[in-house]
Amino acid sequence: MKRELAQHFTMSMETPTDMMPTEYRMQFLEGSIDKAFTSITPMLCLKTCNHVQTIFPGVMQMKDLDMGDTK
Repeated sequence: MKRELAQHFTMSMETPTDMMPTEYRMQFLEGSIDKAFTSITPMLCLKTCNHVQTIFPGVMQMKDLDMGDTK
């Protein structure tokens, strides 16, 4: 999803004249989310859950975790 948003960033900022900018961006994001749903699999959910569980203890201890920290 990040890749899709980055590739279409310029398009997401070009608001049609008949729409409010916020409305257009919301519709753009909703369309991107709808496309991303097809990528969600049970295996991806399991991997994500396992990854979060490795970080959870540090979060509960209010540690200042850097991006990429897994313990």
